[in-house]
Amino acid sequence: LLPHQQVLLNVFQPQYTLMFEALLRTPKPWYYLHVLLPGGTANLDNEEYALPQGTFAELGAEQMAAGRAGLQDGDGANARG
Repeated sequence: LLPHQQVLLNVFQPQYTLMFEALLRTPKPWYYLHVLLPGGTANLDNEEYALPQGTFAELGAEQMAAGRAGLQDGDGANARG
């Protein structure tokens, strides 16, 4: 991503939903790191993609900030931000 670029995310995987719900319960600013995991959530438990040096894992990350967020359930959206 370029500096000051904005991206709309649709977070639906349970692991990431829990992470963002925890993040949004804290005061702003909402900063987090984005690390590319090849294969996505399918490799979360794969030891070959663990973070120690010498694995297949990406060791670079981007600092991200959530500016606005909305939670959507079966009854509609509840906006935060």
